[in-house]
Amino acid sequence: MALLSSFIMTPAVQSKAVAICIAKHKNDKNISFDREYFVRSGGTLTTNGFTARDVAMKDLKVKHASDTLTPYCRHSGRKFMDGGYYVILNNTKKNYSGGGQYNKWALGFGRNKGEAIIDAMAELKRRDSGWSEKENGFTISDSQPF
Repeated sequence: MALLSSFIMTPAVQSKAVAICIAKHKNDKNISFDREYFVRSGGTLTTNGFTARDVAMKDLKVKHASDTLTPYCRHSGRKFMDGGYYVILNNTKKNYSGGGQYNKWALGFGRNKGEAIIDAMAELKRRDSGWSEKENGFTISDSQPF
């Protein structure tokens, strides 16, 4: 009896992931911009960033079934499967070649919000080589643990 009373049940660990798929379009000046994003996070025992991406992509395709677009997706893969934090940054920037303003989002993830912001800023720079925090800034569209 004493042996059973000292045995502690531990809950099954859920694996965690995050993914984003962004619907990219081109305006009449042939300039690419981000129109809408679909994010999926959380998980079950079998979830990883690849499965989260598949669900986000399915959401995008359902909503934009008749559109011709090139989606952009990013996911956490097998990183942070025990949980982390994600941030989605947004930058709306004026296009100086006469195309008006355009919108870009970037997903970042890390062990905490600070790491996720740093990762998202690096991703925003990869997605838009002309972006800089000092000149263009950003807003946080979404942030939470996953």
